[in-house]
Amino acid sequence: MTADEIRIASLNEALASSREIVQTLTDELEGRATNAASLAQVHVDEALQEHLRKDEFLAMLGHELRNPLAALSHGLALLDKVTGDPGRSAELRSMMVRQTKRMSDMLDQLLDIGRVVSGKVQIEKLAIDLAGPVRAAAETVMLRLAPERLTFTLALPVENIHVRGDSLRLAQVIVNLLTNAVSYTDVGGHITLTLDAEGENARITVRDDGAGMAAELVPHVFDVFTQEPRELDRERGGLGLGLPLVRRLVELHGGKATASSGGLGKGSEFVITLPRLREPPPTQAPDEVRASKEVVFRPRRILIVEDESLMADALAELLALDGHQTRAVYDGLAALEAATMFHPEIVLLDLGLPGVDGYEVARRLRTALGRKVYIIAVTGYAKDAARLADAGFDEHLIKPPDLDKLAALIAAWVGPTAHTAPI
Repeated sequence: MTADEIRIASLNEALASSREIVQTLTDELEGRATNAASLAQVHVDEALQEHLRKDEFLAMLGHELRNPLAALSHGLALLDKVTGDPGRSAELRSMMVRQTKRMSDMLDQLLDIGRVVSGKVQIEKLAIDLAGPVRAAAETVMLRLAPERLTFTLALPVENIHVRGDSLRLAQVIVNLLTNAVSYTDVGGHITLTLDAEGENARITVRDDGAGMAAELVPHVFDVFTQEPRELDRERGGLGLGLPLVRRLVELHGGKATASSGGLGKGSEFVITLPRLREPPPTQAPDEVRASKEVVFRPRRILIVEDESLMADALAELLALDGHQTRAVYDGLAALEAATMFHPEIVLLDLGLPGVDGYEVARRLRTALGRKVYIIAVTGYAKDAARLADAGFDEHLIKPPDLDKLAALIAAWVGPTAHTAPI
């Protein structure tokens, strides 16, 4: 073979190799393009499903809020017509209280999920016996049920199981799980709440023999806006936010929430695991326990600052009936003026006030009165806890304020300490 023939053969081999490389690259690029298109379609489908779930959620929210609003509206109309029937009037008032509580619970869930998702929720991690919040949750939910409606079983271990967490938030987690079980278990069904230990973890299990879940729903049951399909007229409806709250609150405690079901009509099981404390917390001395339970009523001078005058006047009247001296004002400047004349010990302060907002009012009151005044923010939605504290607020309540919680805060305040400067 001549030198030219050798060169031609080498060129042909190089050309063939180049063609193979080009073809390989072309195939790879085509494959990547196909994968990218498929992935993009998946994202589009997921976004569409998320959008549809949000639309369904908003429709359900409107339905769930209109029901209690209608009941309240009809109740108010009927009250004017049954003034001569004390029994019927009492029934209507009781119904209106229940419906108001129902609306308040739904709004609390909306606010809670917003705080948790945005990372603004605060939990207090203390060493606690987990049986406490388990019992509290069971009592909260089961007292709402007619005894013959469902069979409920509470199983607690002989040993104490301690975790580090927020007792109120953990009770809320269990209440949400039990409420979900009640909503999807028909008359005559069974619900079991069990607390036990599994290795290094504490375990809470809520099991029911109700509607169950389709297999495709189970992996998404803790996602926001995910809910088992149901008719709008379902008697025991809800917003579908209870389970997302469960997962996020459990994760804040370093735990895990899981769900399982045998399928539609075969019930569901929800399991919460939390890191267990191997060493029990120190017990409180008997004298400390007795002292912590002693609450002595003290009448206080309470200033209510709220631009909705009807709300302010009603709250002032309720507190006055409890034995406190009250005054209601409707803007920030009036609040500062009243502080110099009324000398309040406690201020219930809205944030969105005309003129001077609640933050500025709180700052001026704190500068002027130091710790002589106890300032509670009363707002319609969640606020930044750090900003509230920086402005001088001691506590924060959501509208409408829980009157029992408000009474407890008022009773627990030890009283004024020092006056520092004029307003």
